Amino acid sequence: MKYKMVRMVSVCMGLFLLSGCRMEGLRKDIAARESYKPISGTVTGIGSSTLPVVVVLWGVGDTDESPSNYQFAQGDGRFRFDENRGTYCLIAFEDGNKDGRFQEGIERAGIYKKGEIIDLAKSESYENLTIELLPPGHIQLPAAASGISKDAVELKFEDRAGMVGQVTQLDDPLFSPKNASLGLWTPLTYLETLGMKLYFLEPYDAQKIPVLFVHGANGHPGNFQTLIEQMDRTRFQPWVVFYPSGARLERLGGVICGMLREAHASYQFEEIVVVAHSMGGLVSRSAVLSYADSTRRARMPLFITFSTPWNGHSAVAMGIKHAPAVVPSWYDMLPDNPFITHLFSQSLPAETRHHLFFSFEGKGGSPFKSQNTDGAVSIESQLSIAAQTQASALIGVPADHVGILSHPFAIEQFNAILQSYAGCGRSGCDWPRP
Repeated sequence: MKYKMVRMVSVCMGLFLLSGCRMEGLRKDIAARESYKPISGTVTGIGSSTLPVVVVLWGVGDTDESPSNYQFAQGDGRFRFDENRGTYCLIAFEDGNKDGRFQEGIERAGIYKKGEIIDLAKSESYENLTIELLPPGHIQLPAAASGISKDAVELKFEDRAGMVGQVTQLDDPLFSPKNASLGLWTPLTYLETLGMKLYFLEPYDAQKIPVLFVHGANGHPGNFQTLIEQMDRTRFQPWVVFYPSGARLERLGGVICGMLREAHASYQFEEIVVVAHSMGGLVSRSAVLSYADSTRRARMPLFITFSTPWNGHSAVAMGIKHAPAVVPSWYDMLPDNPFITHLFSQSLPAETRHHLFFSFEGKGGSPFKSQNTDGAVSIESQLSIAAQTQASALIGVPADHVGILSHPFAIEQFNAILQSYAGCGRSGCDWPRP
């Protein structure tokens, strides 16, 4: 019995442990991440306005190492940044013309404590801050702007167009297994070197419905190549996101939600379909739920997931207990952890129909012999009661965890789902809730 347990632990560890160099990289990545401090709070005075509210962390340091950071406030005005150095002013403004720039004297705006500096070198907390939107002309830009040119100010306030809408192809060298591995094992290093973006695979077309594809752990957009190649590109336009899958899942969902807000502010699309594989289903559901709180948003008629571990992965507990360093996302993959519980404490948007694909062929290692799996995720987790209860349809596919994305039956059903929605017209289908 003791030998069996030791063998089981060693097999589990084989799933998670890295080479010495990578483990050291993970340790450094975690240490660097722990030096980051949150800057969070709420923009007040939004009222019944449906205009987007942009929150800007304006760097006022002596060097360019104190950058400006942008995001759209959530529907209830909440915002959060994470930074590890620098001094800042915190500004919010109602983006009336949706250009991502502050029009002084024209747009409602607010500034934290009349321009008081946020110095992250200090020990004080910068959470739960409040910024009140005031009528046009009631605030001025921070003093740090007084000595720089108009063009420099424009650069500070320019829309983050580079974060959303860059056109590329699935064979982009960026979408490589090497970079996917970098994002899993050293997510902070990934963000600092590659960033996180939402890419288009063709120029935006207002006549086509966007379909956002979200990969899973250690994955990249190229994993969806077969689905995208066989999708009706006359009615749908594929968008992909490439993210560091080792980061905390709720934060990833929040970033993707922010990207959707920015994309909607720029392109004003009426609806969007979200498609996800594996752990990407958890990240996507978090993003969808956050996005549903937006005062101005696109409809989400379809949420399609493939082989998602809706109740996490039982082997993760072994990795957390025994690994010398822990990938942050593992905490959110523990069965019944608070993140997963919260995901199902609220329903998807009223208009959203969730099609849940699950895979049931594959062989797991020794720790999984007592479970039915697709070779990577147990069927029990894929078909958790909470996920089934809120799903509109369940589709089983005789494929393994990765093979489901290219299985003929899965592709046939995927396209049928898209076409059934496209056939409803631009106003969408009047689907009953599950």
